[in-house]
Amino acid sequence: MTNHPIPSQPQSPQTGNRVETTVAATTWQKISKLFGWQFWTAVVMVSFSATGYVATSTLLSLNTPEGCESVYWPLASGSRRLYCAQVEAKEGDTDSYLAAINLVSDLPKDHPLRQEINKNIKVWSEQVLVLGERQFQAGNLEAAMAIAKKIPSGVAAKAVVDEKVKRWREIWQQGEAIEQDVEAQLNQAAWNQAFKEAGRLVDLENDYLANRRYTELMAKIQEAKVEGAVLDEARDAFDRGGVEDLLTAIEKAESIEESSYSYRAAQNLITKVGETLMRKAQENLDQRKWNTVLDIAQAIPESLNLQAEVRDLRAISLAGLQAQQGTVSGLQEAISQAQQLEEERPLYSKAQALIDRWDQEIEDVKVITAAKQYANGGRISDLRAGMVKAEEVPRGNPRYQEARQLISQWNRRIQIIEDRPIINRAVNLARGSSIRSYQAAIAIASEISSNRALYREAQRKIASWQNQIERIEDRPILSEASNLASQGRLESAIETAQQISSNRALYREAQNNIRRWRSELNARNSIQEASNLAEAGTLEALSQAIQTITPAQNSSNYSYRAERLVNRWSKQIYAIALRQADQNDLQTAINIAQRIPSQSSVYREVRAKIRNWQQELTVNLEEE
Repeated sequence: MTNHPIPSQPQSPQTGNRVETTVAATTWQKISKLFGWQFWTAVVMVSFSATGYVATSTLLSLNTPEGCESVYWPLASGSRRLYCAQVEAKEGDTDSYLAAINLVSDLPKDHPLRQEINKNIKVWSEQVLVLGERQFQAGNLEAAMAIAKKIPSGVAAKAVVDEKVKRWREIWQQGEAIEQDVEAQLNQAAWNQAFKEAGRLVDLENDYLANRRYTELMAKIQEAKVEGAVLDEARDAFDRGGVEDLLTAIEKAESIEESSYSYRAAQNLITKVGETLMRKAQENLDQRKWNTVLDIAQAIPESLNLQAEVRDLRAISLAGLQAQQGTVSGLQEAISQAQQLEEERPLYSKAQALIDRWDQEIEDVKVITAAKQYANGGRISDLRAGMVKAEEVPRGNPRYQEARQLISQWNRRIQIIEDRPIINRAVNLARGSSIRSYQAAIAIASEISSNRALYREAQRKIASWQNQIERIEDRPILSEASNLASQGRLESAIETAQQISSNRALYREAQNNIRRWRSELNARNSIQEASNLAEAGTLEALSQAIQTITPAQNSSNYSYRAERLVNRWSKQIYAIALRQADQNDLQTAINIAQRIPSQSSVYREVRAKIRNWQQELTVNLEEE
């Protein structure tokens, strides 16, 4: 039987591969048995070399970003991830750096490229922190923190990130603490301390705090200081206390805005000013100074919310001005106006008290008007009738003091009418200008007692007449003393003038004369004493005489005589000096000549001679 080959069946691709694989495996087994383990070692080394070559070639072939856009990352190799992460990081913004970190951070820790990956992650993390630092330096702490938080917690640069975030927090907290201190100082109006506290911001390592925030704080403090100065001016005006000052205080305090640190204090001051104005208005109301009350009421600003009180003050002050006319019709009109204040009005009770007063005053005015009509005649009987009528105003009534003043005024007029004739009679008697006539005038004027209207006038005239009597009595004594002085009897003149006592009219004139006569007596005595001394003719006697005569040189009556004597004695001293010079005793001559006084007529000649003697004496000493 002839054998025919079996035709081959068609094979699927999978079947073919398995056959090829089996054949290849069988072939490699035969080769392995043929070459042993050395062969396999060589094969492995070649395989690794080929793999490195292929990886490097593949990495170098990916030279465009577009090569990363179509990568299926779950199956991407570590080298491709690292490359694409580097491409992403080149964008240079936060999202790019974070995307780069996220692209490689999930690779295994034992990955062959882990060292290179960690190095790149550290660089990208630091770049992210640089961007966060920029936000921090610009004053955007939250933005900086948000950037830092986006860095994955498991990256190699985690410690650097944590340290940076910690530093940001500390610096920012320091800045907040400084601002709180500044705020506290501003609330206490301690401007200088606030400036000092704000200056601490400059030392912080943050551009926003050290520059912009510092500048803003300084401007804020300066503005607060200016507003504080306005408040101080308002307080000063308030302390002065006048109505105009109080209004000035309100004006300045109201200019301080609600945002100011001084606003609350300004509002408190405005309240105090309002209370003070109302108190002043009440005080003037009690004193019935109606125009002042009206001025205050019109000046109180609406901002004090005292409109009801102001309306009442105005109504009462206008009523008071009507009452001030002092007429029945004026008082009735005042009552009518005051009655318009209803019970719920702030000053209702004050208005009722004034109405009661004005009711009583109407009756008083009627009495006083009648009293004035009685007194208008001007006679004593008319004045007494007016006084009796005015007595009808009882104590405690509004017009009681006015009634008492009228009674006192009319009583004074009665006393003047009664006592004027007494004064006139005394004046007529005094015209005799003699002691007797003055004494008679004094006796008449003394009849006016101390409780009478003309008492002081009478006493002035009595004093004048008494003065005239004393002058008449003492003038002969002073004249006698003057005559004695003119005769040179100065001691007797002084003794005579001393008879006028200190309570007499001519006492001062007598004392002036006594002082003058004593001066002349001293001058005369000094001339006599000096003359007696000079009679000895010795140098010492002459020098002492010149000194003793000094009082006479200041006397108007004896100065000329004293001058002549001083010239004579000076010439005598000069002659003694010349004798000593003739005997070549120049030093003694100089000493003697120097005793001559400057007021002497020979003084200039003597000074020239002294200079010559001194020069001659010097020459003699040099020759020796």
